[in-house]
Amino acid sequence: MTDDDTRSIIVAGPLDGEVGEARARRWHYLPSLDGVRALAVIAVVLFHFWPDTFPGGFVGVDMFFAMSGFLITSILLSEHAGTGRIDLPAFWGRRVRRLVPAVIMLVVVTSCAAWFTDTGSSRQLADSLGALTWTTNLVEAIFGGSRVWLHNSRTTLDHLWSLAIEEQFYVLWPMAALLLLRRVRERRAQVAVVLVLFGLSALSMGLVGGVNAYFRTDTRAFELLGGAALALSGWATAKRSTTVTTVLGVLGLGGLGVIVALVAPTSGWMYPWGFLLISLCSTMVVAAAAHPPAWMSTVFESRPMRHIGSVSYGIYLWHIPVLRIMSSSRMGFDGPLLHLARFAVLAVVVEASYRFVEEPFRRRRIRLGWQQFAAGYAVAGLAVVLLVPATSADIDRQWDPIDGPPKVVAGARRILVVGDLFGAALAARLADSSDHLDRPDAIWSIAEPGCPGLLGSGLDDGVSLDDGGHALEVEDPSFCEHWRERWTRAVERFHPDGVVLASGYWDTLPIEQGGGVVNRPALDSLYRKLVAAQVEALLSAGVAEQHLIVASPARWADIVAPSQRSALDGRDVAVAAYDEAVTAAVGNFGVGTIEQGQVDGADLRDAISSALR
Repeated sequence: MTDDDTRSIIVAGPLDGEVGEARARRWHYLPSLDGVRALAVIAVVLFHFWPDTFPGGFVGVDMFFAMSGFLITSILLSEHAGTGRIDLPAFWGRRVRRLVPAVIMLVVVTSCAAWFTDTGSSRQLADSLGALTWTTNLVEAIFGGSRVWLHNSRTTLDHLWSLAIEEQFYVLWPMAALLLLRRVRERRAQVAVVLVLFGLSALSMGLVGGVNAYFRTDTRAFELLGGAALALSGWATAKRSTTVTTVLGVLGLGGLGVIVALVAPTSGWMYPWGFLLISLCSTMVVAAAAHPPAWMSTVFESRPMRHIGSVSYGIYLWHIPVLRIMSSSRMGFDGPLLHLARFAVLAVVVEASYRFVEEPFRRRRIRLGWQQFAAGYAVAGLAVVLLVPATSADIDRQWDPIDGPPKVVAGARRILVVGDLFGAALAARLADSSDHLDRPDAIWSIAEPGCPGLLGSGLDDGVSLDDGGHALEVEDPSFCEHWRERWTRAVERFHPDGVVLASGYWDTLPIEQGGGVVNRPALDSLYRKLVAAQVEALLSAGVAEQHLIVASPARWADIVAPSQRSALDGRDVAVAAYDEAVTAAVGNFGVGTIEQGQVDGADLRDAISSALR
């Protein structure tokens, strides 16, 4: 993480007098902030390496936010006090030199590593583009629930969401600060305006909540604005009581320590109250470090802490790639030895990044003009192209079942179960009855309890299922509509010895069409077409007739608990019609059949064995 190319340097205070005098700015070095930066990045690394032990280590990001808001605002105030203006292009140019080269190198290396290790994914590509455009947080917020990502969430760049928020803040805040300094002259009024923005951002976090609130810039801006308000208050320009800074440091560090040990970011109360508390504690620590008492100086200004703070940007960039690329499966060993190897590699990579990439560009030992900038992005773009085949594969299998097939004991039978709630219940009973066998059947259920078969069948135009007066709501209709792709892919992956189709639970709910409930003979025609379409889909996927079984729902009530039988009330006619459609499909296609309501799992297993030919 980073704050500015001046790192821990802030103005000692605006100077009175003429502009010429103001240009002779006095700077004050705050070495304790290097220690705060070190503490923050250590917390983040602990959180990612040992999340169960340090569930609240994510507060390191919040500490960076508070510190960045404080330092960046202090630098802007210094420039405005000295020159009466803020040179925005120069400010943004320093940001580019400080941040862009290291990120380009990161994207190139991780893209090549993903290609070489065959771990590329659509999410890796999306996060790579997000890293290059400083929009990783928006990628996570907008596309985080994408079904494509559910099947392949491997990435080494998703942690850059916080860096994206900071960079978006660096783009917008200098313009807002300049407007604030020009329009509002009185310092207290300036602080009041920032605190209003602080409150609106916190309110938006509370209203949005959840994943989006965690990643969005507007919902996290208050943590940066807290540091900005501290800078505008003039905190760094006057002497402060050691007692006051000691209290702030102890309370801030103590609060953050408790959170690191006990709190996870998924708790509902965190939005916004938990993050408000973290922001307060982080700002208190920054305030204490600006006027550190002796004990804080001793710890935070020690050589190890200051060095970790100086290379914290590289540590933040590279710790996740090292952690995930050096996985236990790839390395062949685990435990403390693996962590030791990871930290050794991380140390080497971070030092190389700092000495040969970050510092040369920041100190202008290597020129970064438009030509170099464009060349760097061109190289990164070529590296990202390596991720396109993996992305295409992810898109192609986005409708696959989320859970992969089970392990198969040598000589065991492979049974694939498809359908809806009927299929899920049948698969559970079948798996339970098979567990005690010497060679238990490998049961792979891709039945979706909440998906009606009519969805995506091409037969549901003008038809709406009803669950007793209310239109049926399907949680993810796009997923349900792609049952053909899901079934076909499962057959191709699993090579089953037998496939059981058990569907009809949702399809036998009252069906409305043209303002009235559909009854026989219309139901007979509808169900026959539906069951035939499902059987044809499985046969087209390569399932042989003798390996396909269609379950009849006629005796479903036999295995439904008495308290749940009300769900089947009034559906006798529809269930009978569906049962006749199953019988017709069995006769037309020559497939096997069983009754859904077999007395127990053993009988069900025997019935499947008899039906398979």
